[in-house]
Amino acid sequence: MTGAMTGTGVAPVVQAGAPPKWLVQLTTYYSDVNNGFGVWQGQDFRVLYAGRRISPFLSVGTQARPGGNQQVVSFGSYIPINRWLFAVVGLGHAPDRGTVLFPKLRADVSAVVTVPGVPGLLFSTGLTDVRYTDPRTGGLIGTLAPTLYKGKGIYSASVFLNRDRASGVGSGAWQVNAQWGQQGRYWVGGGLGSGTEAYRLLLATPFDARFSSQSANVFVTKWLTQRSGATVRLDLEQKTEVYLRKALTLTLFSEF
Repeated sequence: MTGAMTGTGVAPVVQAGAPPKWLVQLTTYYSDVNNGFGVWQGQDFRVLYAGRRISPFLSVGTQARPGGNQQVVSFGSYIPINRWLFAVVGLGHAPDRGTVLFPKLRADVSAVVTVPGVPGLLFSTGLTDVRYTDPRTGGLIGTLAPTLYKGKGIYSASVFLNRDRASGVGSGAWQVNAQWGQQGRYWVGGGLGSGTEAYRLLLATPFDARFSSQSANVFVTKWLTQRSGATVRLDLEQKTEVYLRKALTLTLFSEF
């Protein structure tokens, strides 16, 4: 299995503990995947309330592929602890009705701390537990990620350390991202990533899958009014000897 390598730019930057406000966003995406995998497409609706003590969020999504479709719901919160530290917790569930595109259960917890003596530098660490219908499958994903706010830029790097539950085998991935602009006006940026997948398929005869992948993305976020705007993102993912995925994502967002 591999860590979820997500880039910046899908949503505007939201600061935990900001004055109370709502953030609503609607995302739709379309992926063209070669080697007979066909078209993958889906939608996601997300709402966040940014409060002074907690900032809860709720997300509902669906994805369709040639073999079927599946829905997923997740919720969680940003939790400010003090001026130097805040936590993020989340829980997701995707009912298994015969088509599996998401984990049946996903739990996330992470902590983000301001690094003393280095203006604009944050460091986060987290743990994700992924489980499918068969309790022997899934695994754990650990994340380490520094982020630097400097001038008009935001620069981040992430390392994912994974362990498959069925086989006990470890794997890893990394991603770097950068974006430039100003909150409330525009952001432009992109990212690069690479990683490996290692997991066991519990078939009648168990099969150990081993893959490597590389990814890249670019995006533009533009505020169209003082509190609403859109993001367009392009993704390219090459899973070695499996497929090449080209994806286009559009996100509309509004704050009030």
